[in-house]
Amino acid sequence: MENIEVKGLLSVEVKAPPIVAGTIATVSLIIRNPFSEKVVIESIQAPTSAPLLPSQTVQAGNSSRDDYMGQGLINRLLTNFLNFRVKEISFGSLTAEFPGPRGRNFHINMEPQSKLTVKTPFGPNDNVHINNAEGAEVVFDTPNTDTGPDISKEREIPPYQEDLASFELQTANWLLVKPKALELYALIKFRVGDESRSQVVPVTVSVQPPVKSIVLGTVSGGILGWLARQLNKGILSPEFSAAASIVSVLGVIVMATILAIVLSRQDSSKGFVTLEDFYGAFVVGAILGYTGTQYFETSIRAAVGNQNL
Repeated sequence: MENIEVKGLLSVEVKAPPIVAGTIATVSLIIRNPFSEKVVIESIQAPTSAPLLPSQTVQAGNSSRDDYMGQGLINRLLTNFLNFRVKEISFGSLTAEFPGPRGRNFHINMEPQSKLTVKTPFGPNDNVHINNAEGAEVVFDTPNTDTGPDISKEREIPPYQEDLASFELQTANWLLVKPKALELYALIKFRVGDESRSQVVPVTVSVQPPVKSIVLGTVSGGILGWLARQLNKGILSPEFSAAASIVSVLGVIVMATILAIVLSRQDSSKGFVTLEDFYGAFVVGAILGYTGTQYFETSIRAAVGNQNL
């Protein structure tokens, strides 16, 4: 939250709550007229969401290109790994099914000379079937989020009064996001009497990874840690059992999920271990998967003890 009050300029208070990566956040501007005459707000140009979206450009130079390609490869591998789903597990006469994500079904029959305008994008799991007759027209009119919105409607603020303006910021890349603070800028164009003025307003936003990113990091690390322990023990040893291994993996997943939620809710000033992003959660999950229930019990006891302080 910032309060900007400079002689000859508007007093602007910025309300920018922490942004959870992968969501759309609303930033509000409380604009106060400090002058003895009315102020006409001509336009408010909100900051662009480009710093919060994945970059589409590659810088010149071999090293930058290699880094970009390496990051893209890592992102694709992680995305494919986390999108991997088990549909069914069979053991003897016992079968367990895991339903996948459900989307919506759309079946549209277009009449001749008809027009269909789609203003809301379809989801990744939606099933869309359109029978397009001769002369029919399908238009996708989805909003463009490449640039910041321009709040161009004029408004008047009486002397010593306030007005409220708001805009949205879109974020992406929720999986590998690290907690960070960004300095963005909004531009306000206004008139005081017959004099046109402009004012740049800094907007500081903090971006945090969602809980699902931390849970996925802990679970994936737990599974790989468990696999590393099995390889060290000898996965083809006589005591190896497929049924026991499945139960063990499910136990690691459950413990990793609980541990991720508990530790991510810990205050960093109290918790001996805090999870802030996917990478930290992956390390904790790997330790859990390799060491087993002892680390889980120690961490839970410590977390409960800190809650009682």
